[in-house]
Amino acid sequence: NGLDAYAPLLAVLVILGAAIPSEFGAFVPDRDAKFLLGWAWQVPLPMAPHHRIIGGVDYIVGDVADHVRGRIGYRYDRRYLIGGVAAAFDNDGMSWSPEVGVKFLHFDADKDALADPSLHVLVRANVAATFDRFIGLSVLLGWNIF
Repeated sequence: NGLDAYAPLLAVLVILGAAIPSEFGAFVPDRDAKFLLGWAWQVPLPMAPHHRIIGGVDYIVGDVADHVRGRIGYRYDRRYLIGGVAAAFDNDGMSWSPEVGVKFLHFDADKDALADPSLHVLVRANVAATFDRFIGLSVLLGWNIF
């Protein structure tokens, strides 16, 4: 079938996506910022490619209590703007993680293409599931294929 031609490319993308962090920056839970490495993935919905299901894992360097955090959620993605919200999970349980961002340095001139390799800057908050406590803020630089 037609997908067989894309199998090697998909294999390379999966390996790169698992091995190379797609985001790095700072997580600021209080006055002391901590270095963050993130592996984030997004899958465009076939019928609405600007709508994406996202997942990710963040590794916060130097944070002994909560050094790994997982996320799953929704992202709306246009050529230059990103916005979304995810449920994040760590040792403290679940929290909400809204995000906004800007995409730049697009490597494809076709603004309507499904794949849109580019760089991005994201600002992501973490708020307690009960909305009564601010947990921290992440500022990230990253790359994406879609």
